[in-house]
Amino acid sequence: MATVHAVVPQWAVPWCIALCRRRVAPRSCPGQRISHGEPIHGTRSTTTGVPRFSRGREARRRAHNLHRMLTTITAAVWRAQVSLLLAAFLVGCTVAAPTPTAVAACNVTSPNGLTPPARPADPQGYGNGRLWTSLWTNGVVIFKAGGPGAMNDDGSLEMKWPWDRGDGVGQLVITGRRLDAPGPPLRSSVNQSYGDTGFQPSTLIFPSPGCWEVTGTVGSAALTFVTSVIRE
Repeated sequence: MATVHAVVPQWAVPWCIALCRRRVAPRSCPGQRISHGEPIHGTRSTTTGVPRFSRGREARRRAHNLHRMLTTITAAVWRAQVSLLLAAFLVGCTVAAPTPTAVAACNVTSPNGLTPPARPADPQGYGNGRLWTSLWTNGVVIFKAGGPGAMNDDGSLEMKWPWDRGDGVGQLVITGRRLDAPGPPLRSSVNQSYGDTGFQPSTLIFPSPGCWEVTGTVGSAALTFVTSVIRE
């Protein structure tokens, strides 16, 4: 048989080595290494003159290698997309729980459990024997889509707030200021249809998120608390 020399393209080197090891004696694959531009040794049939590495087989192997390459690329892209989605999900979870940071930045008032006489116990109750209210959990008022309150176009945040008047007879007056940054004062809306004593609902209007001091006054009775306001 006559020896044939051919130059192998770089992409075909791996399968040429494997095929050489299977089809040709080790002596025909010196060093078992082939680099780009080096000749490979095959054999040509002395009867037909057709190379043993037929064109059909070479085409099939090329197609197989291309399929494997595309499969690998597709899998890598899919893994990258999954990683991005997981990262976005984890970031979303982290952003959804800002309460510890808010509490650390604002010295919020803790509830003392006091409620007006004949009222049910309230673990979030806060009062001084003459005026009472109820505080949010952890002292943080959270505004978010689908949650309580209203987020206005001007950036202000509205939340309904309960009060209860004892021996301070009169209408409730609410004032407030932001403690952690300059800004306009708190606004409020008080329902005046509940008489001069007892329960009285209101709406607190925070011009912006932040640390807020709120004071309710009825006659000579006053109650002050500090709360953190967050917009998610």
